[in-house]
Amino acid sequence: MGWRESTRLPEIYIDALKTMRTGDISAVLRSANGFHILKLNDQRGAASPVIVQQTRARHILIKINELVSENDARARLTALKERLENKADFAEIARVHSEDSSAAKGGDLGWLSPGDTVPEFEREMNTLKPAKSARRCARRSAGT
Repeated sequence: MGWRESTRLPEIYIDALKTMRTGDISAVLRSANGFHILKLNDQRGAASPVIVQQTRARHILIKINELVSENDARARLTALKERLENKADFAEIARVHSEDSSAAKGGDLGWLSPGDTVPEFEREMNTLKPAKSARRCARRSAGT
């Protein structure tokens, strides 16, 4: 990966690297993108804490497969979006319609750090305004 500022690393990496020394290899880490193993080659600037912006998000996922075309998935999501715009409860809609493990939690993905999701999702998520009852970002100190 080369040198990266900790602000450009997923929180799962930051948490693992905090306890590692140069030359250490991490345990197997699981993220939304798959499984990872890290090796810490060197550190610099470890004494200064870093501010990491996080976003708490919910989503509804409709998967495309041999039975559901892209057009079908888009039509289903368009219909769900219309219901949401008419004040339907997002968590309830996600519980019933989302096709991933977050459905049971009303689509809640928890607190996400930069890099935790695919770039397209992250870009779109970052354009949204926070819900009135939610905070968009939390600041955490992390030394890496």
